[in-house]
Amino acid sequence: MNISEIKEVLGLGQLNFNQGKDKDSGENTDWFSHWDNDNRVRVGCHKDTIAGIQQGQGLNLGLTEPVVKTGKKGKYTYRTLVAYTADVVM
Repeated sequence: MNISEIKEVLGLGQLNFNQGKDKDSGENTDWFSHWDNDNRVRVGCHKDTIAGIQQGQGLNLGLTEPVVKTGKKGKYTYRTLVAYTADVVM
């Protein structure tokens, strides 16, 4: 999938990623998140995948299966946006 197809699967017009911070040190992590409060959906993505998308590398993207988590304001769905680096034939 490409990024347009990912947004379509998620039902989102755009993804606005913000860099995560370590809870203890406050330092930036290698992970970014998009949060959709209306639909209670969070999408995580590694910085290398975001860089590849921004550079137009034509990455083969995918999403992990949805996981329901509980936050401070209730349940939400979490998925990770991933880039596949090789084709697997089984």
